[in-house]
Amino acid sequence: MRYRITTPEPGWTGQIGTVNFADGAAECEADADAAALYYFRQAGYGVEEVAEPSPAERIAALRAELAALEAQEPDVIVDVNGDGVSETLPKKSASADAWRAFAVKYGMSQEEADGLSRDDLIARYAKEDSK
Repeated sequence: MRYRITTPEPGWTGQIGTVNFADGAAECEADADAAALYYFRQAGYGVEEVAEPSPAERIAALRAELAALEAQEPDVIVDVNGDGVSETLPKKSASADAWRAFAVKYGMSQEEADGLSRDDLIARYAKEDSK
């Protein structure tokens, strides 16, 4: 459980025990900072429980973080089957299913694609010099 602590003196910045305050506020964990929490309560600090995000909120945050990371990943363009036509590979962070669909589109049997991991497919299509 997390707690938000506010100092009696607004705007104070510093450290008390293992808790670091900035502009009069800090957050700490109940398990790790139990003694500090006891002190803060006794000394007149504001102590509020911080609501934990729901599983759906955590998933949404992770999806947003993943999307941001994927947006940073550059496109890799290669001549997949040697015909002189360049194709954009799926992102390395794309799912195994996305890589399998790409492989089948460019001539691999579905059975062979299903037998390979995402990392195997990346190794087959993303050459070292294309990174």
